[in-house]
Amino acid sequence: MRADAAAKCRIYVDLEALTPPKEIMSLGGGQSPSPSMIWYAQAALWVQEDVCRAIAQVNQSSKSVETSPIKRLLSFTMLPGGAMYVRSPADPNSVPTGVTDPNGGSPNNNEPKVNYALSPTGRSSNSMYDVIGFKLVLHVDQTRIPEILKALAKDRFITVLGMDITRVDTRPQKEKGFLYGPAPIAEISLDCEALQLREWTVPWMPKTVKDSLIGPGVEYVFALKKPEDAKPAQGHP
Repeated sequence: MRADAAAKCRIYVDLEALTPPKEIMSLGGGQSPSPSMIWYAQAALWVQEDVCRAIAQVNQSSKSVETSPIKRLLSFTMLPGGAMYVRSPADPNSVPTGVTDPNGGSPNNNEPKVNYALSPTGRSSNSMYDVIGFKLVLHVDQTRIPEILKALAKDRFITVLGMDITRVDTRPQKEKGFLYGPAPIAEISLDCEALQLREWTVPWMPKTVKDSLIGPGVEYVFALKKPEDAKPAQGHP
């Protein structure tokens, strides 16, 4: 049965790797999640979907776990609720809870200020985009790590900030039922950040979330126009 599963599947996924938000799951019978709970669950789901698409892309040419570059997803972790957002009170582009947005809720097309005390990119949530931090732990073919890191970033607003790597002894893993094949296996722990553009997300945000991210009672002003509303450039139809 173990060999059959390894031959028919492309990846192992641990049961606790992708789970619903605990704050929602802990609600008692008859209780409904608040709008902010639903929003944070949705924002997290968007990041999970991007990561899963990247994994599927890397493994798309393989026929089994033993030939897949990514063998196993052990965990995907993200801070709960509003704590998922990377924010810096010292960053003028970040709006701490209870402080009115100095830009009046308008998007700022200037280059966002950076704070390298936060991360290697220096990014924090600002009037252009929100930054969500998360961590991945994977068992992978050690020879394919550059390809895996590239897939996470390609066509996605995901950046790998740091990586810890350890060699995996496949013998005890095989005894547990994880058949990885002959390739050298490594466990990589990735600290990542994902960007979500406010032009996309603000229309769906509950008021409590907008008050926290943009400012109490401040309305976001959209800079992008619909194609039918945009004036054609001079000399073009």
